[in-house]
Amino acid sequence: MIATARHEPDGFSELVVRMLTGLHEIKVEKQAVQAYRKAPLTELRLVGEVLERASPPQQGPDTRLEWWRTVGAVMRHVLDRRQGPAVLLRDLSPHALHALQGAMSVVRIAPLPIRTRGGLSVETFVEAEMWFPLAAYAVLLLLDENRHYGDLFGCCKVCGAFFVVPARDRPGPPERTYCSPEHRIQRQRADAIARVHKHRAKPRRPR
Repeated sequence: MIATARHEPDGFSELVVRMLTGLHEIKVEKQAVQAYRKAPLTELRLVGEVLERASPPQQGPDTRLEWWRTVGAVMRHVLDRRQGPAVLLRDLSPHALHALQGAMSVVRIAPLPIRTRGGLSVETFVEAEMWFPLAAYAVLLLLDENRHYGDLFGCCKVCGAFFVVPARDRPGPPERTYCSPEHRIQRQRADAIARVHKHRAKPRRPR
């Protein structure tokens, strides 16, 4: 965390409110957060871009803006399989829900027909001039029980990066915990070392 950043609250509602109403407190970052000039994105592409920008770098110092760190903290809650969307929505405060709804008021959503090999597909495109409403929409898309976008992304326990869950070529649950086999091995080694230290730290029984 950068030296000027304050301690981030742990609660999901508090993080959502901070993400959507705290821009006036980070004036240095406001211009960068508002600088969005890309073409409209599909819903899934939008979620992917928000997660990519919110991910910490896998190497080198963390150079993310404080606001994107907050977005990353929100997304970690959303993608935490132990909590699940139902638990998060149950605990979402009225203030946080109002902040999400307010941010959505400046998002433009348009269904557009796209030609395919088989005929026609209607895609939903999203556009806004600032990142914070797009991040709000990405949160809502991941919480939507009908879209299941959250099943497509994971968060690495080693580096904290968000990633697309790879398709499995054999039976079993998909890999949502580590972004690479190297990070899985790294975590397993660290856990093994921790178990050894814990075992050695136990007081020995007198003989």
